[in-house]
Amino acid sequence: MDHSPVLPALGYRVDFAGKSVAIRGDTIDTEGLQDMSQGADVLVSEVMNKSFLQDAGVGTLVLARQVPTLDDDVQIGFAFRTPIATIFGGELIVGVDGTSVTGPVP
Repeated sequence: MDHSPVLPALGYRVDFAGKSVAIRGDTIDTEGLQDMSQGADVLVSEVMNKSFLQDAGVGTLVLARQVPTLDDDVQIGFAFRTPIATIFGGELIVGVDGTSVTGPVP
């Protein structure tokens, strides 16, 4: 991950029982990030409402630690859900404190 000038910046991918979760923190889009996320079932990603692109081919995208922080579903829809839905066709979860994501384990 690249969060220059802050070092180190880490991302994680967990593969277990045929399922995968990729977790990234603050970072810019890098080849390493795309490689780590490629084909994951779930990508947990911090998000800032800029020109957000998601090319990793994941099934579920969980938005964590949004900037700006919003507490209203209408605002969240306007700032995050609507623009992301135009380029991402999978399941989109806008995480808030305490959000839990559970997937099937074969």
